Amino acid sequence: MLAALGASSAQAAGAGTGTTDITCQHVVFSYEGFANAPGNTVTQVVTIAHNVISKTTFSFDGPSGSDTVPITAVAGNLIDAHAVWRTNGVKGGFDHHVQVRCAARLLDRKAAADTG
Repeated sequence: MLAALGASSAQAAGAGTGTTDITCQHVVFSYEGFANAPGNTVTQVVTIAHNVISKTTFSFDGPSGSDTVPITAVAGNLIDAHAVWRTNGVKGGFDHHVQVRCAARLLDRKAAADTG
């Protein structure tokens, strides 16, 4: 992995917010500002190159939580992390996308070209 890329969403106060950390190996969804109640629920969708690779429902108790979704991406892939919620009086969502550069994959391709 060359770099970890992040994005955030800004919602009105009390509406909850979400951030993502997107790399070649995972997408970390982090949430805060939710109701201090049990069962906050978020629907998360991850796509790579416009193909859905993960659709999950993540639940957490209290005002914050985070979830890691493992992925496998290659250099140049567009990764999209989408989340939406309507839970315990809080609603919102975000759609973050990042074009990733994966150093290990680039080196593997170069080594294969050098030996071919």
